[in-house]
Amino acid sequence: MATSGRRAVSGGGDRHFAVVDPATGEVFDEAPDQAPDALDALVERAHTAWRGWRADPAARTTALLAAADAVEAAGSRNLREARPV
Repeated sequence: MATSGRRAVSGGGDRHFAVVDPATGEVFDEAPDQAPDALDALVERAHTAWRGWRADPAARTTALLAAADAVEAAGSRNLREARPV
């Protein structure tokens, strides 16, 4: 098992890596493998979006309340179906 929690995953046209639970060694998801410059660009876009997010408290409150409602609804569905969230 890779100690970094990453394993190469082949397939498709884009490269991905497996996300590994370090406690169990089980793969539980995949994530895109980004080149350093592409990752830097993504982080810069996230920083830019965050500055706008921080500047608009009303939009932030609306988005967070909508996210909370979605999480609550998903939790209710999973409880009815006896599945963990």
